[in-house]
Amino acid sequence: MPVMESVTLENFRCFREKQTVKLAPLTLLVGENSTGKTSFLALIRALMVGSLEYRPFTFSTPTYDLGSYKEIAYNSDGQSAAESFTAGFRMEVDDLDDWLQSGIRHFVPVDLEFTFRKDNRGTFPVLARQRIAGEDSWVEEEKGLGNNENHTHVSTRLGTWRFQPTHDTPVIGEFGDFARYLAVRGSLARSGENVGKMPELSPLGDSPQISKDDFRDLLPIERFGALLLRQFRRADIPLEPYSSGPTQTRPRRIYESNQWQRSGDGKHTPVRLAELSAFQAQSWLDLKASMEVFGRTSGLFDEIDVRHLGEDSGDAFQLQIRKGGMGVDALGRNLVDVGYGVSQVLPIVTELLQPSSPTDIYLMQQPEVHLHPSAQAALGNLFCDIAATDRQLIVETHSDHLVDRIRMQVRDDRTTLKPEDVRILYFERNDLDVEIHELGWDESGNIENAPPSYRRFFMEEVERSIWPPD
Repeated sequence: MPVMESVTLENFRCFREKQTVKLAPLTLLVGENSTGKTSFLALIRALMVGSLEYRPFTFSTPTYDLGSYKEIAYNSDGQSAAESFTAGFRMEVDDLDDWLQSGIRHFVPVDLEFTFRKDNRGTFPVLARQRIAGEDSWVEEEKGLGNNENHTHVSTRLGTWRFQPTHDTPVIGEFGDFARYLAVRGSLARSGENVGKMPELSPLGDSPQISKDDFRDLLPIERFGALLLRQFRRADIPLEPYSSGPTQTRPRRIYESNQWQRSGDGKHTPVRLAELSAFQAQSWLDLKASMEVFGRTSGLFDEIDVRHLGEDSGDAFQLQIRKGGMGVDALGRNLVDVGYGVSQVLPIVTELLQPSSPTDIYLMQQPEVHLHPSAQAALGNLFCDIAATDRQLIVETHSDHLVDRIRMQVRDDRTTLKPEDVRILYFERNDLDVEIHELGWDESGNIENAPPSYRRFFMEEVERSIWPPD
């Protein structure tokens, strides 16, 4: 999965002014309540699914439900929502074919931007405009409410063309039609063959006929199209990020084995663990060992096991947890009978540590809820470990213990992450609007670029704890 480098938003929820903020392998979202941190996570999920999966844009899911258009677009008085809102992101796209041939991975940045308006009933957002841009090129599609009101324009340094698919244009789906078209025909065009035989591209104004030089400029968009094609042909490569809410499903004393589907509340986790233990012994042992390292580090548990209640793998089962002090030979306790924090963190730890992760981007909303301070700090260790393996974590948190542990891990070189690999996004409310500040750390662990309000709260608390007033 491509990594998000930045996010842009305007007139979305409490973000009125256009803002672009950079992301890192490990990005922490901090700020007061009701400053848009969860909305930011929901936006990332909607953008990734709508642009990279073959599904429509949606801002209402079981994990992040933002409501109707009136609640999603910037609305200063509760009645008159903005006529439209815009959001987008930058990512780096690689050419898999080039990598297989040369053994060298080449990455190019691609910017995607989307504008949404009300649907015909004025209830939910619908896509009004989409734009894909490389360094020297862009493709923009205006989408009308009718089926025949769409217009696609293509531009490079040398000209602008209108893209009008013919009956034999190799187009798949709806979003990224031109990008997919380039993925199929771009290599041929750049070689100089059949450039003049592309009736889909009509010059506008004084623009010349498209040439192989133009297709060189369009290479980033072609690579984005190749990514979409690979996803279309390989349905087993999901591009949707893992999204978790602050509260996971309550533990049960006995679970039934059945089919499962990944969810943000962790309802699928026990069945997934039982399935691994029954059918993939080595994968289960590897995952079990990794989870127990975290359990001992955090002080939450020493061992975890799946206890099948019958001889058949499809029979009911229990999750057993053993903590120190119970005796080496003692049986584990049922998950229901140990601290609630164990069941709440178990789905998150499972997703992060499973041997073959189905995604590379994780969106987490207050994962430290129900954990004591030392376990929150251990979660910071785990996040550093995962972000160091070319995966991206974007975490909303209210935990100083988690943030400070990550800061100290980087400062003390206990992780391969460098200061630039970790970013804090501080959400600051100003009346009805919210501004996002990008903060970082220097090599000594000192916060950089902090606005006065951040320093005023956090620094004053620290100073007071060190030097109490007379």
